[in-house]
Amino acid sequence: MDKRIEELANQCTEYVEGTLDGDIVVFNHKKFAKLIAQECMNLCDTVANVAEVTNNGEMARKTKATAVGCRDMIKQCFEIK
Repeated sequence: MDKRIEELANQCTEYVEGTLDGDIVVFNHKKFAKLIAQECMNLCDTVANVAEVTNNGEMARKTKATAVGCRDMIKQCFEIK
């Protein structure tokens, strides 16, 4: 498994002590999905920032707009606030 995915998965694992069945491990699937979506949005932001530095004029504007649009679509698709 990819190291970053493992890191995100570890952030979504909780240990619950003292249940009727003893100690259990709970994995929060919703939090995991949100963290993955956030990672994708962060990559879009990185592309937008790099576009401003590496391109000029219209090319920079179009590349940044595409990256920002992609970020916003991910945000809307997964209903991230």
